[in-house]
Amino acid sequence: MQADPPKVRDAASPLYKAGDMVICNFPYSAAPSKPGPEPHTVIYLGATKLPSGGVAAIVTYTTTQYSNRAEALPPDEVQVDPDVARSFGQKPFTAHAHKLAVIPFDRSFFRRIEDPPAYGRTGHAPRPVMDRVITAVDRARKPGATRPVEVYGPGTRLAPKVNHSRREHGAYR
Repeated sequence: MQADPPKVRDAASPLYKAGDMVICNFPYSAAPSKPGPEPHTVIYLGATKLPSGGVAAIVTYTTTQYSNRAEALPPDEVQVDPDVARSFGQKPFTAHAHKLAVIPFDRSFFRRIEDPPAYGRTGHAPRPVMDRVITAVDRARKPGATRPVEVYGPGTRLAPKVNHSRREHGAYR
């Protein structure tokens, strides 16, 4: 018998903690309101309350495309090098802070959400990595950013305010 997954009670106590690396079917630009066809690791940033009263996860896209390029990265990209990534169970990756998704906590987007013990978690980004990602998200949201923020997920029109105050994060381990 499998244990029930933790319940999402409100945006302040989500299933995941900010910084969790989670398996997710991140929406593709071709169908931005539907789950993507392939599982993908994302960084969980937080949760937001929906006008309907429900709660949705806010995640940012990552890719394992990583290079040791010497030129500067766009300000909305964060590369995590091999040694740091391995320290929390990941391959080297790049977070694309301009690609966000606001998606429901359900099996269509989080296929492993009901699978104990990890519920789709594959690791937890340490505070220095999360600080860099949050800074990149903030930069991407400012007027005049290099690339506009792309927000995917059912019913998304505008990027919601991501509550990621460093004081409010008890999630960093």
